[in-house]
Amino acid sequence: MQAKDSHFSKQVTDARQIFFGMPEEAPEGLQVVSVGCERCLPEYLVDRKTFPQHTMEVANLGFTTFDFVMEGEGFLSLNEKPYRLKPGSIFCYERGVAHRIENSANKPMLKYFLVCAHASGGDHWVHWIPPRSVSLKCILWAKSWIFLNLS
Repeated sequence: MQAKDSHFSKQVTDARQIFFGMPEEAPEGLQVVSVGCERCLPEYLVDRKTFPQHTMEVANLGFTTFDFVMEGEGFLSLNEKPYRLKPGSIFCYERGVAHRIENSANKPMLKYFLVCAHASGGDHWVHWIPPRSVSLKCILWAKSWIFLNLS
């Protein structure tokens, strides 16, 4: 298992992050591993062929990351399909999904994230939801929940 310090990006500032730890067995549903809010530095870049393997101790354990862009702009590639990121963009990916997340140096992103553990196998979670598809009420609820639970 990786330590908390290696679980989060070092290419961020003004970060509020919490690491709950890895499950001891693959959960039936989704189990929150970490959650947070972070302002990306201009050089922020994640470029992976798959989701990192944080533990080999639990068989059939998968991870899915959900990201929500609150401010700024960037670029996303999920399995080589490109998307523009801007306020309101939501995307998710899991192990086995090539992903590249690149920040705009001129308009750095502020993003919220949620990492969940689940049983591996089945279809991959690869989604991008265009900005303005999610209600402001939903966004404000998520933002409030994160800050209340990380305070």
